[in-house]
Amino acid sequence: MNKIIVIGGIHHNTLGVVRSLGKAGLTDNIILLNVSLDNSFVGKSKYVRKENVYKVQDEKDIVDKVYCIAITQKEKPVIICCGDSIISVIDDAYDFLVPYCILPTAGEQSRISHFLDKEIQCTLAEKCGLKVPLHFLLRDRNKLDLTKLPYPCIVKPMSSIVGQKSDIVICSSKKDLENYLSDKKSCLHLEEYIVKTIEFQLIGCSLEQKIIIPGYTIIIRQPNNTNTGYLKYLPIQDGVVPVTLIEKVEKFIREIGYKGLFSVEFIRDAVGNDYFLEINMRNDGNAYCVQCAGVNLPNIWYKYAANPQAEIEESVVFERPIYLMPEFNDIRNIFKVGVMQWMRECFTADTHTIFDKCDLAPFFYALYSKVKRKIVG
Repeated sequence: MNKIIVIGGIHHNTLGVVRSLGKAGLTDNIILLNVSLDNSFVGKSKYVRKENVYKVQDEKDIVDKVYCIAITQKEKPVIICCGDSIISVIDDAYDFLVPYCILPTAGEQSRISHFLDKEIQCTLAEKCGLKVPLHFLLRDRNKLDLTKLPYPCIVKPMSSIVGQKSDIVICSSKKDLENYLSDKKSCLHLEEYIVKTIEFQLIGCSLEQKIIIPGYTIIIRQPNNTNTGYLKYLPIQDGVVPVTLIEKVEKFIREIGYKGLFSVEFIRDAVGNDYFLEINMRNDGNAYCVQCAGVNLPNIWYKYAANPQAEIEESVVFERPIYLMPEFNDIRNIFKVGVMQWMRECFTADTHTIFDKCDLAPFFYALYSKVKRKIVG
């Protein structure tokens, strides 16, 4: 039976994949590769055996470690990636690894990495009929007339593998933009700032002939520099996300040729226009709420990858909203929201990013680590 190598950092994204696979009865098949030498709360999960936890110092060591693990297996292990830089490293070594592993793919080496470029994503999205905010590529600031840009504007790294969400800034004027650019040397992606009424995300899995998108998330409480806030996950059939938008997203994914877990992010303006922001071609940090709705996307990907001819028997439909609380991140809002209200939301949430009553060790280890850091400094 094929093993599954889950590659990720010390993050709830990685933990969500391990738990999803474990709850599908695959504990004996999970191999965790943590991209950190530190002790990880992910590795404390009851769904992964201690002897199946491996560590590497950083992304450059991933390929060698995956190869060393894979060659010891009787059957090719299935790879699940939990970060943009991780999927890029794996994709750039596709030709080397594919004889030994079953990988997420866009059909050829480095094609996924190619489409991590936001400018390339936006160009293809527009070709597929998706609305995209007015955008500009900034390679040489001297060749772009900053007076002609729409303000406010958003400045982003060209690719998530060379920057973080914390690098995203809103510039309200030409002066703000000039100040921000004064010490920046890398290529940047500039786009029109859209006043949003909602931000939503389609989380799914792309197979050979089928793209599964069971629902969408809406952020209830917007966090800083991430989209993992207090949110609700709703069924796609409720009509809030137009069928035509889903069809365009499916066309977009097929144009890339991508097979694997994914998420696609949008914002909606005051008149109902939906604007494409980006696609993430790996497991999404919010994806555990999909499993809690009864649709186990990591297990679906694993079953398909191990046997593409097999019928997907899992239900991909759910009916009621699922609320996800990122307890360690959102607790900073406790006084803003009100202590009693926040506690009510936390205790009534269907799921949390770290806490799980069936798998408590990661929560208590994460709590211990945070308290220790506060004390030690």
